[in-house]
Amino acid sequence: MGQQHNINPNQLTMFERAGDLANPDKTSYYDFNEYPDDDEVYSQTFDEFKSHKLNQSKSSPEEYTHRPLMRRPGQRSHYESIQQEGVREPVELTSSAELYGDTGTPKKVLMEGHHRVFAQADIDPDALVPVKWD
Repeated sequence: MGQQHNINPNQLTMFERAGDLANPDKTSYYDFNEYPDDDEVYSQTFDEFKSHKLNQSKSSPEEYTHRPLMRRPGQRSHYESIQQEGVREPVELTSSAELYGDTGTPKKVLMEGHHRVFAQADIDPDALVPVKWD
């Protein structure tokens, strides 16, 4: 008979499937949900938000305008790097209960790493992504 593993549901994971992290039914997104009443910034749908982050990850580093980069011109895109090496730096998660208070069933909230998650999910949704819980 096989070994049975009893995992506490409150135990935090070290890795999550990219497809689960990119699924709005399983994960909330801090950038997307942070200011839901700000029509100018957050009037886009989730699919538009995801597409925007994915397109940025495919841009050359010198075109990427999300924040200053530590890469030199001519280096491969974030997407190409993940395609070759996978996600190496953990993405940051927290619990929706921790962030928003008790609102029923807690969900994972992706705080940092949207580009990495959406790129990896596009490349291989079954790939494991390292996570760091806040």
